[in-house]
Amino acid sequence: MESFTFSALFWLILGVALMLIEMALPGFVIFFFGVGALVVSGAVLLGLEDVNIQMLIFIFVSLLTLIIFRKKGKKYFEGKVSGRNQTDESIENIIGQKARTITDIIPGEINGKVEFHGTNWNAVSDEKIEKDSVCVILSRDNLTLKVKKI
Repeated sequence: MESFTFSALFWLILGVALMLIEMALPGFVIFFFGVGALVVSGAVLLGLEDVNIQMLIFIFVSLLTLIIFRKKGKKYFEGKVSGRNQTDESIENIIGQKARTITDIIPGEINGKVEFHGTNWNAVSDEKIEKDSVCVILSRDNLTLKVKKI
């Protein structure tokens, strides 16, 4: 009876841990393996002894719930910043905005950083800009902003 209890406890802890890990990782996949582990924990408490069958149930239930419920449940786990999608047009509205340098920006080097609306961005400039200076955003190339000192 002790091996049943230990095995059930193992599956229970694994299931809860996988569900908690899902909160830290994107994708909404690991959650379903947590569900599979909880189902196996219940099966062990009902008398299932064979470890091979436990593994088969774990894989089967995990994949089945993943296939059936992932698409429906993913919307509850997605982060939403605003009620609308950002488009290139709204991203380009940053041109002309002010940012603060958080490192020295040296011409020809790509390791400059600026803070814009609480987010750190890579920054380049044609002129040297000292740390903690205010600058204006001239353009954006992916995650790098071209800036100039005000």
